[in-house]
Amino acid sequence: MRWKREDLAWAAGLIEGEGCISMQNRKLSGVRGGRPGWHLTVQMTDEDVLRRLASVIGLGRVGGPYVNKGDGKKPYKPIWSWNISSRAHCYAVLTALWPWLGARRREKVREALLSLPPGVRS
Repeated sequence: MRWKREDLAWAAGLIEGEGCISMQNRKLSGVRGGRPGWHLTVQMTDEDVLRRLASVIGLGRVGGPYVNKGDGKKPYKPIWSWNISSRAHCYAVLTALWPWLGARRREKVREALLSLPPGVRS
């Protein structure tokens, strides 16, 4: 992918503030234990911002609106979600955003890389 430096900096700021980087084992049919999967997610009430993120990155998908019931005392805005669940796509995006990520997010990326089996690490 060809990303503009300014767009990557903007995306990194959004992911730094609103994003979640997570790992989980995916179960494959007939395989014990599954394989590690990465997820990069941003959730918010601003659909236009997530659509811009999807456009800038060129990967992932935007879903929603999802009902946000909150505490039931007042109406809440609907929630939108952008996510990438392909390990290869997560790796590409996170390494491109690396220069603009803070220490906590960089540590999360390191954790994700180290959790991969040795033969799978990129």
